[in-house]
Amino acid sequence: MVYIRAMTNLSSMLETAWARLSDGAAPGPSPWSSVSVATTGTDGRPRQRTVILRRVDPVAGSLWFHTDQRSPKVKELSADPRLSLLGYDRAEGLQIRVEGRATLHRSSPERRKLWDDAAEHSRIAYRRPFGPGEALQAPDDGDSTALMRSPGDHDAGLAHFCAVEVAAEKVEALLLAEGGHRRAVFEVANGWAGCWLAP
Repeated sequence: MVYIRAMTNLSSMLETAWARLSDGAAPGPSPWSSVSVATTGTDGRPRQRTVILRRVDPVAGSLWFHTDQRSPKVKELSADPRLSLLGYDRAEGLQIRVEGRATLHRSSPERRKLWDDAAEHSRIAYRRPFGPGEALQAPDDGDSTALMRSPGDHDAGLAHFCAVEVAAEKVEALLLAEGGHRRAVFEVANGWAGCWLAP
């Protein structure tokens, strides 16, 4: 593992950023498991929500999360695949921002593998009769408690499952440290060469 105190040069900044994001997709608790994702709404307004990192590949420069095909972000990313992810670990004082383009996997073999690998409690969410953000008559209408008590068919909900692959184009890391703040940005267009920025 790359430690924060080793972030003294550009290469260690980038390695640390990818290592922390990879920690978020690994089993077990991590402050990097949940990141904010920003998209452009179909009305042109910015939209944010929290997603769970499911896979990170530093070599390919990709990050993955899951979503419901009925969710607004699927429509938004279909219209404009550009997005930004943001994570922050207060204990380390480290913020990581990733900008990239999304590919929606709605029927690919990769989507099927991710579905099969997902935990049962994760798959249950896709069985709900209402899509995320739909208006309800009563607050309990969208409750999945009954679904959790009866696991049901393995593929129930698969029709609503979407895997989102993010091809990173830019990674920015900001370290807030007593010994001096550091900020750097790296772009795939420059072969991931980085440069320092004012914190």
